[in-house]
Amino acid sequence: MVWDIPFPPPKQPKFKFIDLFAGIGGFRLGAQNNNGKCVFSSEWDKFALRTYEKNFGEVPFGDITK
Repeated sequence: MVWDIPFPPPKQPKFKFIDLFAGIGGFRLGAQNNNGKCVFSSEWDKFALRTYEKNFGEVPFGDITK
């Protein structure tokens, strides 16, 4: 699959992780740079959601407390 995003997932991940309280994806970026694959993300801020989607091509799940 070809990704048209700034930070695509690794092609051969070595581990999986979840990104809770994701913000704009700082933790995810670090984990992906170490060959990790994000399998779930959560964020409630509408502006962070938009940025996360632009960065990673995915919209995080909303508020995990609901």
